[in-house]
Amino acid sequence: MDEAVRKADVLLEALNWIRQFRGRHVVIKLGGSAMEETAAIRAFLTD
Repeated sequence: MDEAVRKADVLLEALNWIRQFRGRHVVIKLGGSAMEETAAIRAFLTD
């Protein structure tokens, strides 16, 4: 349950940013040291 509450808190905090980009295309660049860890890539793509 704590994990769900934590994710809800993060989403509430991000809500204003999410609203600003609603209906727009967003490109997220993933590279550098993040590409060295498969677990980090999977976690990023899952979130």
